[in-house]
Amino acid sequence: MPALEAWLESLGNDPPPGFRVAVSGNGIEAVRTHTRQLGVDFVAFEGSEAGKRHGVVVMVVDPQTLDEKAGPMLGLIGRFKHMPSMLREPIDAQAKKQTGFSITEATNPDTPIGAAVAALDELRDFGGRGIVLIDAVKQ
Repeated sequence: MPALEAWLESLGNDPPPGFRVAVSGNGIEAVRTHTRQLGVDFVAFEGSEAGKRHGVVVMVVDPQTLDEKAGPMLGLIGRFKHMPSMLREPIDAQAKKQTGFSITEATNPDTPIGAAVAALDELRDFGGRGIVLIDAVKQ
């Protein structure tokens, strides 16, 4: 994991052509410090493509640490979509209020957060460390 984190750091210091680091500063570093403890590190980039905002998030993941620290929570998120809607709605509202996204969004692979959660699940199943790319264009 240290080698992946070093690679990610160098990528953040020298973004890909046409991109810049999307978020920087103490606030995002505090988030990264927390996510590293969970086995996930990331850098978000932004640019433009055909006049539209284009974002790419690069994540490095240690599934073993992620599973140890957040496995039960990720498992609950996966089962959330099978709950009746009358139970999901208040949980969604509370999650949205606290995190900025709902659990429904986190389980929908068509949303950026849902794509990240789905990729994390795949890496957990694979069992090896990996790099996840999430590519999005603002419509």
